[in-house]
Amino acid sequence: MATQSFLSDFKFTAKSGKNILEAIENSKTNEHVFSQKVTVVKDKEVINKMMDSLLGARGN
Repeated sequence: MATQSFLSDFKFTAKSGKNILEAIENSKTNEHVFSQKVTVVKDKEVINKMMDSLLGARGN
């Protein structure tokens, strides 16, 4: 059975909508910095080999 929090409806008034917009506009953006080299891998075979090396060989 769902709790009351899952059944609640959120209602926005003009005042709450304005406050939400102000909060979004004044929020700081996050700066993401990668400390390690990143390589994009799209080849499924290469991904499988990488996973095998991390998790051990798949059951044969």
